[in-house]
Amino acid sequence: MKHAFGKGEAVESLPGAERADLARCLGRGEESRVWCLRLISELIHEMSQPLTVLYGELHLALEACPAGDRHQPLLESSAKQVALLFRLVQRFREMAQAEKLIELRHGTRMLEVVRAIMESLQPVAESKEIRLVLQANADAEVAIPADRLEQTVHLLLSFALERSSNGAVVSVATRLTPAAASLCVVDQGPPLSAKQIALLIDPFSCDQDRQVRFVDRSLEWCLAKRIAEVWGGSLDLENGLQRGCSATLTVPCWLTHAG
Repeated sequence: MKHAFGKGEAVESLPGAERADLARCLGRGEESRVWCLRLISELIHEMSQPLTVLYGELHLALEACPAGDRHQPLLESSAKQVALLFRLVQRFREMAQAEKLIELRHGTRMLEVVRAIMESLQPVAESKEIRLVLQANADAEVAIPADRLEQTVHLLLSFALERSSNGAVVSVATRLTPAAASLCVVDQGPPLSAKQIALLIDPFSCDQDRQVRFVDRSLEWCLAKRIAEVWGGSLDLENGLQRGCSATLTVPCWLTHAG
């Protein structure tokens, strides 16, 4: 018999023994996930210390290296590679943090976060004469930590600003249903190909012409997508109806009785 384990009512309909077996399987799966996260965190910590030492020694060597010395290009190249490893370790640290669930004692006001991020990015928008337009008629508390929501919203808005040319308009809209709240960011940049969208959402997408770079924009999108999914939501990216592209973040609403 095939059971839809994702639905509470289907699980409750299982016989007691099968339900207990399922609970044990899920428990072992969660223990394995926690163990992997702990291992990744320890590896990141162990990698950070030697990288810090190596980074400092390379820069001391560069400062002491006479101008025109034949070893200077080699030292500069090595320093760049160490800086790349630093950024990679930081990305892994962010990914590990994103996978950790914490107990929420209250919801996060989505509109409050959106307005704060828009205000922080206003200087960037003004430098390109871009208008940030917010369309929202209601606020909602959502079931996601404030820092995780801020991180994701910042990515969506900064991405739209980067893509939009001078004088463009970036539309920011919130939508609310009884179960979830959505944030939709629409820019006026050039349309993205299906391959470009796939590479942004999943850095492992097959592309013979491109090597995966875990420190580029793709991993930021992968991180944001995982943040949304870990907290029961989703992150979608698609081309707009006429021009530009549309990014939509959807997260569950905070239910007072569930807290």
